[in-house]
Amino acid sequence: MIPGMVEIETVRTKPDLPSILRSQGVPEARMNDLRTRTLAEQVQVAYLRLSSPIGMTIEVKREEFRSLYTGEGSNAASTPLDEIIPEACALALFAVTLGERVCDEISRLFGQNDFAGGAMLDAAASLGADLAAGEIERHCENQWRSSHSIDDAMVVMRFSPGYCGWHVSGQRKLFAHLQPERIGIRLNDSYLMQPLKSVSGVIVAASRRVFDIDDTYLFCADCTTHSCRDRFNAISEKHQPDNYRK
Repeated sequence: MIPGMVEIETVRTKPDLPSILRSQGVPEARMNDLRTRTLAEQVQVAYLRLSSPIGMTIEVKREEFRSLYTGEGSNAASTPLDEIIPEACALALFAVTLGERVCDEISRLFGQNDFAGGAMLDAAASLGADLAAGEIERHCENQWRSSHSIDDAMVVMRFSPGYCGWHVSGQRKLFAHLQPERIGIRLNDSYLMQPLKSVSGVIVAASRRVFDIDDTYLFCADCTTHSCRDRFNAISEKHQPDNYRK
């Protein structure tokens, strides 16, 4: 086995039907439409048949990551990671992919003018890739907790080039350090990963307060999802004592 490789059960990355339908802009009132739901179910079956999620990680020191994070000098002037990294107690680079087959099927469907099937499988694969990244995040958290590298007060969160002020050109140094080519992920001249349904970045362990950063950076205005806040709220709720949960 490749050092740092993480095998992931495909079923653990299968997106649920409501998430697939929401990603396609289907309103709640139409989620039980027979034709739409049947297509989403068919896409789920295709996703499970065609996806082969695999990932890898490598731990890095804060000083190593600071050097790597500068990338090609195109990051925003101020970013959340600039504030988070100095207080991180554990860091790991990661990359994960669903493989080529699901990407090839998406291209085939669009090539045959099956835009509904292609668009829905594309959305499902994007959701699946994010769920696969979540599996890698949990893998690192479990490893760190079992080795007592982090304590119960610490939480874990991931960040990727292309988001939160980390310029996508940062992929170049990340790839040079991690070498995800060993699990079949390549980087093209535009810094896009192949296969397309791949995710890379850094996983950070720190105290919960470190991640509670307002999304008021200049680049936040261009973000359509503000998913960093959703993920922070999720981990915050997860680690909140039971008697404080609403």
